[in-house]
Amino acid sequence: TFYEKTCLHYQEIKPNKKEQLSNIFKVINKNKEVPLFKSASIKIQSNSYYNKNKILIARENFDGSIDALKTTINGNTFSANTKDLGTFYLVYDTIAPQIIIDSSSINSSSIQAKIIDSLSGIDSYNGYIDGHWINFYYDAKNDTIEYKMDEYCTKGEHTLLLKVSDEVGNSTSTSFQFKKE
Repeated sequence: TFYEKTCLHYQEIKPNKKEQLSNIFKVINKNKEVPLFKSASIKIQSNSYYNKNKILIARENFDGSIDALKTTINGNTFSANTKDLGTFYLVYDTIAPQIIIDSSSINSSSIQAKIIDSLSGIDSYNGYIDGHWINFYYDAKNDTIEYKMDEYCTKGEHTLLLKVSDEVGNSTSTSFQFKKE
């Protein structure tokens, strides 16, 4: 798993923040951040939660930022793979993604919107103009979706409906009125 001989330190501590649903498991190298050559499996057992489908394993990085790991559930065991060391614990993801769109992001050739999810990540996105599904392209690096105007968006007044869901099923939608010149 490691590129070279590595000394690891493991520590299990009680949660110290309300969003931490399990004990905290630190797997670190005291001297530096160590990349892994291949993924390591993280498993955390817990049986005290009523909505397991909204629970993820979170990894707190050395800089304090938090990444959600793609988590699978088998009974009372939550599993994920990681290619980084860090601090691991269970968290709920109950916050729906955000959709940010304004009139300046709509022009005669395209419509752009920013879609952001703070934890589990974007799973699906759909756009509709006047009830007709349209094809948006997702740029994950910039958290944007873009629709290139086509025959479904003629001149005149239109209603744009955007629906976005994250990896654990939280969803949001927004409607926007615009005029194509």
